[in-house]
Amino acid sequence: MNIRRALFTLLVIVLAMAPYTAAASQPAGEGKAMPFNDQSVFNYFKNVEEQERETNKPMTEEEYTSRKCALFATVMKQAGYDFDATVKSAAANLVKGGDPLRNPRFKFLAGVFQVHPREFLERKLISQETYQAVMAVFEQ
Repeated sequence: MNIRRALFTLLVIVLAMAPYTAAASQPAGEGKAMPFNDQSVFNYFKNVEEQERETNKPMTEEEYTSRKCALFATVMKQAGYDFDATVKSAAANLVKGGDPLRNPRFKFLAGVFQVHPREFLERKLISQETYQAVMAVFEQ
């Protein structure tokens, strides 16, 4: 009977630790990327635009840039996705060739990076690795 109790206790401990081991297996800072299709990209920018309209106070160019960058990341987080992971996924998996205006990944990158990627890097909204991937897309 003691062996059964010990096995049961061990099972309870293993099951209790499962969420922590799953989180530990995911690299730090690696969140879930938004899926890329025309509808998800459209909805993302629609949500950004709606939240942008909510603030019409006068601001300096620096304040505007900071707010715009933060808005892109905040809307992504509100949707349950990680901004850096989404940008990295879009840049790294962008299929070369074809019409870029028909590619949801390119549409996403082109929409977000009307503000230079350097601004997102300086505000720590994307990593250096993601910044380099984005720059590689636009420098072609």
